[in-house]
Amino acid sequence: RRLRERVVAHNRAASSQGWEKISATKTVREIEKAARFLRPYLADGVTLAHRAVAGGKRILIEGAQGTFLDVDHGTYPFVTSSHCTAGGACTGTGVPPTAIQRVVGVLKAYTTRVGGGPFVTEDGTLGHLLHGMGREFGSTTGRARRCGWFDAVLVRRAVQLNGVTEMAITNLDGLDGLEKIPVCVGYRFERKILQEPPVESSDWARCRPVYRVFEGWCEPTTEARHWKELPRRARIYLSAISQLVGATIGIISVGAGREQTFRHG
Repeated sequence: RRLRERVVAHNRAASSQGWEKISATKTVREIEKAARFLRPYLADGVTLAHRAVAGGKRILIEGAQGTFLDVDHGTYPFVTSSHCTAGGACTGTGVPPTAIQRVVGVLKAYTTRVGGGPFVTEDGTLGHLLHGMGREFGSTTGRARRCGWFDAVLVRRAVQLNGVTEMAITNLDGLDGLEKIPVCVGYRFERKILQEPPVESSDWARCRPVYRVFEGWCEPTTEARHWKELPRRARIYLSAISQLVGATIGIISVGAGREQTFRHG
């Protein structure tokens, strides 16, 4: 009954906007079909997770979106409505914080952002390059992502907020061929150099990046399968990132293929 009432309300709005109306009967049938398919998979998630923990099983929890879209610690008001940090894994699943033994921070070798909000290291030239390579378009909407240089200030804060035990650096191959690669090591704000993100949201717009420039490797990394197979300058770049943000690198990715993701060391 409630669903049919919602369909009537939808069709009323659809009629005023010139949208296509939907059938209540068809909608009910589709939902019933989906319910029958999903029924065997329904369970008390908290009980299921705790039994797995007690049994010594491994649980992999994948986060969504990114640290700085977190409703509490993100670049408010350009945030989502939930918790995107590692702490959200506990509130979302019921797994206690004491059961979390490893936190892998997944990030790119450069920075991207979707939609509005502050972006200190945004660089139109880099974005044009990556888009021209067919990279950095939203997988669902196809919308071009905003692109910029690696921001050690942001990543260092993300490492702190999430308790990152190791990082997985992806899209390293996106920087292949560049002669110079800047990395943001601080924010110039008025007459000060900030090592942490500003507290006031209004201050973001007045921050300017302080860059440390690295030599590019100007050769492809896509064939690398081990740390030592990466170009020397690529290894220097990654090692510097690790030192700047205070977290070790555990995984490196140089392409979309499964074989192009490998462990550090």
